[in-house]
Amino acid sequence: MFSLLLQVRDSRVVGSGVTFSISSALKKNIRKYGIAALLTPNLSRYYKGPCVKVVLDIIKAHRFDLPPDIEKDRARWQLVESEVKEQLTSLKGTMKNTLGKSLSTAEEDAVDILTLGIALVGSSEIKLTVRHLAQIAFLRAVLAEHGVADTKYWPAVDKKLAKLREDAGKDKFKESQVFKRTLENDLAKYGHPTAEAGAAQSQLPAWQEDVERLFD
Repeated sequence: MFSLLLQVRDSRVVGSGVTFSISSALKKNIRKYGIAALLTPNLSRYYKGPCVKVVLDIIKAHRFDLPPDIEKDRARWQLVESEVKEQLTSLKGTMKNTLGKSLSTAEEDAVDILTLGIALVGSSEIKLTVRHLAQIAFLRAVLAEHGVADTKYWPAVDKKLAKLREDAGKDKFKESQVFKRTLENDLAKYGHPTAEAGAAQSQLPAWQEDVERLFD
Protein backbone atom coordinates (compact mmCIF):
# COMPACT_ATOMS: atom_id res chain seq x y z
CA MET A 1 0.00 0.00 0.00
CA PHE A 2 2.77 2.45 0.95
CA SER A 3 4.59 1.65 -2.30
CA LEU A 4 1.42 2.40 -4.25
CA LEU A 5 0.99 5.73 -2.46
CA LEU A 6 4.55 6.70 -3.39
CA GLN A 7 3.88 5.86 -7.03
CA VAL A 8 0.78 8.07 -7.00
CA ARG A 9 2.74 10.88 -5.35
CA ASP A 10 5.53 10.68 -7.90
CA SER A 11 3.29 10.62 -10.99
CA ARG A 12 0.67 12.88 -12.46
CA VAL A 13 -1.62 12.85 -15.49
CA VAL A 14 -0.83 16.05 -17.35
CA GLY A 15 -2.99 18.05 -19.75
CA SER A 16 -2.10 15.85 -22.70
CA GLY A 17 -3.43 12.83 -20.84
CA VAL A 18 0.08 11.34 -20.59
CA THR A 19 1.22 10.21 -17.15
CA PHE A 20 4.55 11.68 -16.11
CA SER A 21 6.60 10.01 -13.39
CA ILE A 22 9.83 10.87 -11.57
CA SER A 23 12.22 8.10 -12.62
CA SER A 24 14.45 6.25 -10.18
CA ALA A 25 17.45 7.56 -12.14
CA LEU A 26 16.36 11.16 -11.63
CA LYS A 27 15.74 10.52 -7.93
CA LYS A 28 19.25 9.11 -7.66
CA ASN A 29 20.74 12.20 -9.33
CA ILE A 30 18.72 14.55 -7.13
CA ARG A 31 20.07 12.76 -4.08
CA LYS A 32 23.65 12.81 -5.41
CA TYR A 33 23.64 16.54 -6.14
CA GLY A 34 21.57 17.31 -3.04
CA ILE A 35 24.16 15.74 -0.74
CA ALA A 36 26.95 17.64 -2.51
CA ALA A 37 25.01 20.90 -2.14
CA LEU A 38 24.37 20.38 1.57
CA LEU A 39 27.98 19.42 2.32
CA THR A 40 29.76 22.18 0.41
CA PRO A 41 31.67 24.54 2.70
CA ASN A 42 30.51 27.36 0.43
CA LEU A 43 26.92 27.03 1.66
CA SER A 44 25.87 29.97 3.84
CA ARG A 45 22.23 29.06 4.53
CA TYR A 46 20.72 25.65 5.19
CA TYR A 47 17.19 26.70 6.16
CA LYS A 48 15.29 28.08 3.15
CA GLY A 49 18.69 28.48 1.51
CA PRO A 50 19.79 28.23 -2.13
CA CYS A 51 20.07 24.42 -2.34
CA VAL A 52 16.67 23.85 -3.99
CA LYS A 53 17.40 26.39 -6.72
CA VAL A 54 20.92 25.06 -7.28
CA VAL A 55 19.75 21.45 -7.67
CA LEU A 56 16.95 22.53 -10.01
CA ASP A 57 19.45 24.55 -12.08
CA ILE A 58 21.66 21.45 -12.30
CA ILE A 59 18.70 19.41 -13.51
CA LYS A 60 17.93 22.04 -16.17
CA ALA A 61 21.56 22.01 -17.30
CA HIS A 62 22.10 18.24 -17.42
CA ARG A 63 18.52 17.21 -18.29
CA PHE A 64 19.21 13.60 -17.24
CA ASP A 65 16.22 11.58 -18.53
CA LEU A 66 13.69 14.43 -18.50
CA PRO A 67 11.59 15.30 -21.58
CA PRO A 68 12.69 18.42 -23.51
CA ASP A 69 11.32 21.73 -22.17
CA ILE A 70 9.63 20.04 -19.24
CA GLU A 71 10.17 23.14 -17.11
CA LYS A 72 7.73 24.98 -19.42
CA ASP A 73 5.03 22.50 -18.43
CA ARG A 74 4.04 23.77 -15.00
CA ALA A 75 2.13 20.66 -13.94
CA ARG A 76 5.03 18.30 -14.66
CA TRP A 77 7.76 20.67 -13.46
CA GLN A 78 6.00 21.00 -10.11
CA LEU A 79 6.52 17.28 -9.61
CA VAL A 80 10.27 17.74 -10.13
CA GLU A 81 10.35 20.73 -7.76
CA SER A 82 8.45 18.77 -5.10
CA GLU A 83 10.84 15.83 -5.41
CA VAL A 84 13.87 18.12 -4.96
CA LYS A 85 12.34 19.86 -1.92
CA GLU A 86 11.31 16.57 -0.30
CA GLN A 87 14.70 14.96 -0.85
CA LEU A 88 16.61 17.95 0.51
CA THR A 89 14.37 18.04 3.59
CA SER A 90 14.92 14.31 4.08
CA LEU A 91 18.68 14.65 3.59
CA LYS A 92 18.87 17.42 6.20
CA GLY A 93 16.96 15.21 8.62
CA THR A 94 19.39 12.37 7.98
CA MET A 95 22.34 14.73 8.42
CA LYS A 96 21.03 15.95 11.77
CA ASN A 97 20.41 12.39 12.96
CA THR A 98 23.93 11.33 11.94
CA LEU A 99 25.44 14.37 13.65
CA GLY A 100 23.37 13.65 16.74
CA LYS A 101 24.62 10.08 16.99
CA SER A 102 28.20 11.38 16.92
CA LEU A 103 27.97 13.64 19.98
CA SER A 104 29.24 11.19 22.58
CA THR A 105 32.71 12.12 23.84
CA ALA A 106 33.25 8.84 25.71
CA GLU A 107 36.46 7.32 24.38
CA GLU A 108 34.81 4.06 23.33
CA ASP A 109 31.96 5.87 21.50
CA ALA A 110 33.71 8.95 20.10
CA VAL A 111 33.34 9.46 16.35
CA ASP A 112 36.25 11.33 14.77
CA ILE A 113 35.54 13.97 12.14
CA LEU A 114 36.64 11.85 9.16
CA THR A 115 34.46 8.92 10.22
CA LEU A 116 31.56 11.35 10.66
CA GLY A 117 32.20 12.88 7.25
CA ILE A 118 32.23 9.46 5.58
CA ALA A 119 28.93 8.62 7.30
CA LEU A 120 27.38 11.84 5.96
CA VAL A 121 28.65 11.20 2.44
CA GLY A 122 27.21 7.68 2.47
CA SER A 123 27.38 5.87 -0.85
CA SER A 124 27.85 9.04 -2.90
CA GLU A 125 31.13 9.78 -4.71
CA ILE A 126 31.78 13.00 -2.80
CA LYS A 127 35.33 13.74 -1.70
CA LEU A 128 35.88 15.65 1.52
CA THR A 129 38.61 18.27 1.81
CA VAL A 130 39.76 19.80 5.11
CA ARG A 131 37.32 22.68 4.41
CA HIS A 132 34.44 20.19 4.20
CA LEU A 133 35.53 18.59 7.48
CA ALA A 134 35.76 22.00 9.17
CA GLN A 135 32.22 22.81 8.02
CA ILE A 136 31.01 19.45 9.38
CA ALA A 137 32.79 20.18 12.66
CA PHE A 138 30.93 23.49 12.79
CA LEU A 139 27.60 21.71 12.25
CA ARG A 140 28.43 19.25 15.02
CA ALA A 141 29.45 22.04 17.41
CA VAL A 142 26.16 23.89 16.88
CA LEU A 143 24.16 20.69 17.46
CA ALA A 144 26.16 19.92 20.63
CA GLU A 145 25.30 23.41 21.88
CA HIS A 146 21.59 23.36 20.98
CA GLY A 147 20.77 19.69 21.51
CA VAL A 148 19.34 17.07 19.18
CA ALA A 149 15.76 17.88 20.24
CA ASP A 150 16.02 21.49 19.02
CA THR A 151 13.57 21.86 16.12
CA LYS A 152 15.18 25.17 15.15
CA TYR A 153 18.62 23.65 14.61
CA TRP A 154 19.05 24.65 10.97
CA PRO A 155 17.98 28.28 11.51
CA ALA A 156 20.41 28.33 14.45
CA VAL A 157 23.20 27.13 12.14
CA ASP A 158 22.37 29.88 9.65
CA LYS A 159 22.35 32.52 12.38
CA LYS A 160 25.77 31.44 13.65
CA LEU A 161 27.20 31.32 10.12
CA ALA A 162 25.91 34.84 9.44
CA LYS A 163 27.41 36.12 12.71
CA LEU A 164 30.73 34.40 11.94
CA ARG A 165 30.94 36.07 8.54
CA GLU A 166 29.81 39.42 9.91
CA ASP A 167 32.53 39.30 12.57
CA ALA A 168 35.09 38.37 9.92
CA GLY A 169 34.07 41.45 7.94
CA LYS A 170 33.99 39.47 4.68
CA ASP A 171 37.66 38.66 5.23
CA LYS A 172 38.03 35.09 3.92
CA PHE A 173 41.24 34.52 5.89
CA LYS A 174 39.64 35.51 9.21
CA GLU A 175 36.68 33.33 8.36
CA SER A 176 38.92 30.37 7.55
CA GLN A 177 40.71 30.79 10.89
CA VAL A 178 37.42 30.41 12.77
CA PHE A 179 36.69 27.17 10.91
CA LYS A 180 40.27 26.02 11.53
CA ARG A 181 39.83 26.52 15.29
CA THR A 182 36.45 24.77 15.16
CA LEU A 183 38.07 21.76 13.49
CA GLU A 184 40.93 21.76 16.01
CA ASN A 185 38.43 21.82 18.88
CA ASP A 186 36.54 18.93 17.27
CA LEU A 187 39.73 16.88 16.96
CA ALA A 188 40.55 17.53 20.61
CA LYS A 189 37.04 16.59 21.73
CA TYR A 190 36.24 13.60 19.52
CA GLY A 191 39.68 12.32 18.60
CA HIS A 192 41.94 12.31 15.56
CA PRO A 193 41.28 10.11 12.51
CA THR A 194 43.57 7.13 12.03
CA ALA A 195 43.76 7.93 8.30
CA GLU A 196 44.86 11.19 6.70
CA ALA A 197 41.96 13.61 6.96
CA GLY A 198 40.90 15.55 3.90
CA ALA A 199 41.37 15.10 0.18
CA ALA A 200 43.20 17.69 -1.92
CA GLN A 201 40.97 20.11 -3.82
CA SER A 202 42.39 18.67 -7.04
CA GLN A 203 40.98 15.25 -6.11
CA LEU A 204 37.38 16.41 -6.22
CA PRO A 205 35.44 14.91 -9.13
CA ALA A 206 34.52 17.46 -11.81
CA TRP A 207 30.79 17.23 -11.10
CA GLN A 208 31.36 18.05 -7.42
CA GLU A 209 33.52 21.05 -8.30
CA ASP A 210 30.73 22.27 -10.59
CA VAL A 211 28.26 22.09 -7.69
CA GLU A 212 30.58 23.98 -5.34
CA ARG A 213 31.18 26.76 -7.88
CA LEU A 214 27.44 27.43 -7.92
CA PHE A 215 27.70 28.52 -4.28
CA ASP A 216 30.73 30.83 -4.67
